[in-house]
Parts: sequence; C-alpha cells; structure tokens
Amino acid sequence: MAGSTSLAETDREEGGLGHPLPIRLSRITRYENQPRRYFDEAGLEELADSIQAKGQKTPVRVCKHSRQPGVFVLIGGERRWRAFHRIQERTGKEPLVNAFVDTVNDERHHFEEALLDNLQREDLVSVDEASAYKRLYDESDKTLSHSAKVRRIADLVKKSPSHVENYLCIDSLPFPVKKLMDPARKRDQQLSITAAIEIAKSTKNPQLQLKIAQEAIERSLGIDETRMLISMRTGNSGLGVGGHMRRPGDAYRSYRTFLNSTLAKLRRFQAADADLDDLYANREDEDDDRKEDAATLALIVKGFENLRKQVTESDE
Repeated sequence: MAGSTSLAETDREEGGLGHPLPIRLSRITRYENQPRRYFDEAGLEELADSIQAKGQKTPVRVCKHSRQPGVFVLIGGERRWRAFHRIQERTGKEPLVNAFVDTVNDERHHFEEALLDNLQREDLVSVDEASAYKRLYDESDKTLSHSAKVRRIADLVKKSPSHVENYLCIDSLPFPVKKLMDPARKRDQQLSITAAIEIAKSTKNPQLQLKIAQEAIERSLGIDETRMLISMRTGNSGLGVGGHMRRPGDAYRSYRTFLNSTLAKLRRFQAADADLDDLYANREDEDDDRKEDAATLALIVKGFENLRKQVTESDE
C-alpha cells in the first residue's frame, strides 16, 4: 500500500512526469471547481477496502497549488482521494497517496482535464455533467456564436452537439427539479434524463417545470406519456415537444405509435381489473386526487374526441 513509504519522501516535489510521487494525504486538497459532485458512498467504502487490501493501483493526478507552497491540488482521481480519507479515519494514520504531478498550473486547463477525466466514468451524474458544460459554455470566447460554443464543447468532450445542447437544457432547470434526478433517490422516484430534457424545452416557468416533473414521477410515466402530460400542462402540441422539427412521415409514425401504445396501455390497465376505490383509499388526500384525476381524464377524453372528429371529418 502507498502508506508503506517513508514520510520523508513526500518532501520531494520535483519530477512526477512519468513516475508517481508518494504525497501525504494532508498535502492534497480538492479542486474546488471539480465538475463532479456526487459520489456513491457504498462504492467509496469498497474502494477503500480494496486499497487497504491490495494497495493503490492507479495514481491520482495533482498539480502544485499556485498560492500555497507545499500543497497540491487534485486534478483527477477524487474517488481514490476520498477513499484514502476513509482509510485515515479507520486507521488513525495519515496515508501516502501515489500521484502524478502535472506541471501546468492554469485553472481552466485543470477544469477541462477534470471534466474529461470524469466523463470516462460511467457513474458521472447527469446534473454534474450538465453543470460542467454550462461552465465551459460561459467561459467560451464571447465573440463566438451559440452554435460555435456548443461545437467547441462537443469537440472537447467528444460528444455530439445535440448531446451538449440537451445537457445545457438540463442545467437550466431549477434546483428542485434537478434534485429529483439525484441518484441517491429510489429509481422509481427519479426523474429520467430524457424527461428532464423534454420538460426543460417545453416551458421556462420553474413552478410548472417542477409540477410536471413531480407528476411524471408520481404517475410512473414513460417518455411518451410524459410528452402527453407536457402537452396538456403547457398547451404545446405533443408532436412539437422534443426540440426539433420532424419530417411528415416521421410525424405520422409518431402519431400512430402514440395511438397504438395508448390503446395497449389502456387494455393492460383494464385487464388488471384495478379497484380504483382501493387505490384512492390509500392516498393522503383522496378527494383532491380524485378531482385532479377526473379533470385529467376529462382533458384526455376531450382531446381524443377532437382527434376522432378531425380524422372522421377528413374522411367525409
């Protein structure tokens, strides 16, 4: 384990290019603009167990602090750094951390490096990724157009421009909506990335965004159902929700998919023979829920009746 090296060796600050240096944990500070905010606690405990049992396999990346001599700023490897803190709490001894020392001290460089490092992690939280793109966007050359800024970010992170655009939309959501995407929440209580993007594009009203998000989660809506909910709550056409224009053939296929999937879900619900009285009896506010659901059903019936009339009239 890294902690077996003499503490005297941590006073060396030269080198680090190609060969990691053992550095005392107390001399490594977290990069305050690190784009990643969420870390799975159980995963950190497992990593600490692994490091204690097998040693540190991969060095972290650091650079010298620009204002504090003898202090290093963490660039990459925050999960390992956090795991070492857990090891210190367990043992009561300060461990040594193997680290590559970066010679570049430009903050923007380190932010981009930290972002690129974390984008390789499968467990990077979408809200953190969105926040990182927003910072890169805000720090882009002010003379660049919006599309040029997006393309620059897309090239940097090796993602499509549409991916970057969508995540910038996520970042624009109010904090209460972002909290609904917290991976610490139960899966059936989380707002999906796709739903968050659709909500962000549908309206700029933060109260309405939160209401739609909460309702989508509470009713366990899929993305097609969420789009229908957005259409009802915002007054936007369901086929227009999604952020880009579709060709007529695509629109018709979406329309038929919508009709067939809605009919199939209605039949499945009817086949389940659910006792609605029992469902409402378990609600905290049965009367209000019944009124709201009745109003929603009335909107659905009215909407489908209007569709049926349009289709019928077109055939006459």
